[in-house]
Amino acid sequence: MLLFVDSVGGGLASLAASVATKHGLEARAMTSASAVVPCAEVARVLGEIGATQLQPSLAGGSPEGTSISIGVGGAIDAKLYDGPDPTAFGPADLERLALARIARDSVERWLATRQSP
Repeated sequence: MLLFVDSVGGGLASLAASVATKHGLEARAMTSASAVVPCAEVARVLGEIGATQLQPSLAGGSPEGTSISIGVGGAIDAKLYDGPDPTAFGPADLERLALARIARDSVERWLATRQSP
């Protein structure tokens, strides 16, 4: 089982585990943050590829599985929007969706390099 862990509230880990599950792999999502933070953009970009969002849990103990760090500087280098909302130009919806799509694509590319014969 793949265990995706982030430190930003579970959005990245949820995205990665959901994409892995869509690709037929067994995966879970965890966060080492103090609380799980909902990210509507993650659900939306997963829906674009027909993936069901897995809910992250708070890290505690050592669950079984291969632990993969996702986030800035992690094994899968990705991030979600964490800037101001609204910005000086209006709501940050485009920024949120763009970064979530880039993160999703990064996970898919990472998985593809590990599933190739």
